[in-house]
Amino acid sequence: MNPLLWPAVSLVSGIIIQPYLSLTAVAWILIALFALSGAAICLWADKKGTASLFNDNRLFPLFIILLFIAIGAARSESYGRTVTPPGQNGEVELLFKVTENPVKREGKLYITGRALKLWHEGRENHWEAPLRLIIRGAELPAWNDLLQVNGRLISFGHGRYLLLGDYMEITGQAASSAWNRGLHRLRQRLLDINRRTLGQEQAALMNAMVLGDGSAIDTELSDAFRRTGTIHTLVVSGLHVAFILGCVIAGFRCLGFSARTAAAGAALVILLYAIIVGRQPSIARAAVMALIGLAGIVFGRRGNNLNSLAGAALLILLFNPWSLYEPGFQLSFSAVLGLITLTPVLERYLCFMPRWIALALAASAGAQLAVMPIIARHFGTISPLSPLANLLVVPLISPAVPLGLAADLLGLISLSPAQGVNLVNQGLLVLVAALIRLLDKVPFMSLTIASPSLWTIGCYYLCLAALVRYGSDVRKNRKLNKVIIYALLIIVAMVVTGYYADRFDSRLQVTFLDVGQGDAVLIRLPNGEKVLIDGGQTPLATRLRSMGIGRLRAVILTHPHYDHLGGLLSVVSGIKVDEVLDSCRPHSSSAYKRFLLEIKKRHIPFRQAKRGLVLSGGGAVITVLSPSKELLQGMDFNLNNGSIVCRLDYGKASFLFTGDIEQAGEEALSGCRLGARVLKVPHHGSRISCSTSFLKAVRPMAAIISVGRNNDYGHPDREVLQRLQQAGVRIYRTDQHGSVIVDTDGRSLKIRSERER
Repeated sequence: MNPLLWPAVSLVSGIIIQPYLSLTAVAWILIALFALSGAAICLWADKKGTASLFNDNRLFPLFIILLFIAIGAARSESYGRTVTPPGQNGEVELLFKVTENPVKREGKLYITGRALKLWHEGRENHWEAPLRLIIRGAELPAWNDLLQVNGRLISFGHGRYLLLGDYMEITGQAASSAWNRGLHRLRQRLLDINRRTLGQEQAALMNAMVLGDGSAIDTELSDAFRRTGTIHTLVVSGLHVAFILGCVIAGFRCLGFSARTAAAGAALVILLYAIIVGRQPSIARAAVMALIGLAGIVFGRRGNNLNSLAGAALLILLFNPWSLYEPGFQLSFSAVLGLITLTPVLERYLCFMPRWIALALAASAGAQLAVMPIIARHFGTISPLSPLANLLVVPLISPAVPLGLAADLLGLISLSPAQGVNLVNQGLLVLVAALIRLLDKVPFMSLTIASPSLWTIGCYYLCLAALVRYGSDVRKNRKLNKVIIYALLIIVAMVVTGYYADRFDSRLQVTFLDVGQGDAVLIRLPNGEKVLIDGGQTPLATRLRSMGIGRLRAVILTHPHYDHLGGLLSVVSGIKVDEVLDSCRPHSSSAYKRFLLEIKKRHIPFRQAKRGLVLSGGGAVITVLSPSKELLQGMDFNLNNGSIVCRLDYGKASFLFTGDIEQAGEEALSGCRLGARVLKVPHHGSRISCSTSFLKAVRPMAAIISVGRNNDYGHPDREVLQRLQQAGVRIYRTDQHGSVIVDTDGRSLKIRSERER
């Protein structure tokens, strides 16, 4: 029996449908009261044995389903009003509380905390919501510090916000209880024990696996764990909770306590451990499932994994309904659901292997099959060989986790015994890191695929449901064998079509990405190769991977200002790049220095773009028009006017990409073939760009302005817009239209936008 399963499914359904129905929380509460009354009447009628409509056995479950749908929708609506900031996203001032230790990496501070107050357009508003802050070159704050921060607030939807800080000041410390201060000091002491008794890389891995702090792990190693499908070993989850449960219960039993007393003691330990580690979805799910199972032991009820999983989902979503939209929540619950439902079925198919190998492979494959579409949706990658990688890595991780826990507990008494235990961990973790780096080089270990649609994901899970439903009986019924084969073929077809999604499309596609105040243009050549021109300000690699892009033929940096360069830092470090083109003018910014250093570190071919340089593919030709030799050698060099300008030709279709050139840069293009059907408006439509003479030379049919909403520069300028309108040009703006996509077969153009107006 799984009495919590349908309430959990109904609650999730309510959270999902709430945005599509214009009902207030009060209306949903009234619906919930109606459903509760109906369920109560059904119970009363059943108890009395009265013959009536409410005596129908099918009516009671329907009322319960409606009740939890209404609860989910009401909770989602009220929670949304709480975490949505007043006013529009944009430049704000915040009072911010630091809730985790800040991380400093490559000149930037990454700070997790909560917003307490918000000032927008001169008005003070009370706003409390979880928030992540990224700021450059600021003083390192401490846990529980209060910060006054100015910056740009960016929403990723469903209560996830990022603040790109411009200025930060530490104003004091927030009030905290002795209990919270004690837990924080204990956590810091445990983290420090590993740092003092292990090597730097090994301590970072151990702190991630045992204490949930992965901030010190090298980005390159972390990406290798992700690509090999073993990233779950660095996240505190059910594996760690199971170790603790086993040790605590065994300890209590050895001391002569009853099973119920041991379960109650283990519940307190698990609760304390979850509080120390933090609020990650994986540990919350594992802890709640463990507590539900232990409660069953205490009260003499037999546990059920699926019921415990549903109970964990209910409790977490009632506390924070928008957790449903977080990748961590989706991955954690999907992986466990795959373990519970798919592992027994897959194990039967592997019965020809030794049982321990069959079980390990089935468990890994079950979890990976369950999370594959979620990983593809959010990160644009899948790891088809991850079951084999886990078969090698997990046996090394398994002893490291309990040994790490033992070392931390011993270290609270003395570092000497902790150091002795961690000598074993040192060797294990060195071996783990070396193995992960080796596996990362295996062909097809990681595939980049296009982000699947929700319909595709739904069909995929229906196929898995068919496998679960009929897989157990496959030997008894040959017809069912066909069902399983068809389901597996559909799953494989979905993966293959996702991987080769655009490799059969011979059109040219140019996407002007909405990256706020900045530029980023993605070109898909007719032969399937991709070229990226600029990258905006914020990390772009994950977004490109979700579009199915794991390799770029070329990256073109028009000029090294941060609104064009910032996003490329993640691209050259996280995506395979064949070559980088740059104007190669010296620039002193730390971001540009890191960009050049990363290119050198990755051994990416790097060359200077000059007038006349050509890239071609599939019949499309990209020609660099500027900077010219004379412009590059000029003493009075302006970075904007020195932007790389290039045109793209494919049949009768043509595009002109202009970087941030101003009037002098436009004049330097005299003598070049400028006529183009689509123009990327120079310098975000600033007042000193896109002159009348330049427009006459280009004669565009459509103009795209890459610009941020409510930006401080007044872009695009009103006069520029008027000139474009007078020339009869169709105007697209990323702040209003979102990303703008242009498709062409070399004859006609089709322009569409992310947000049709």
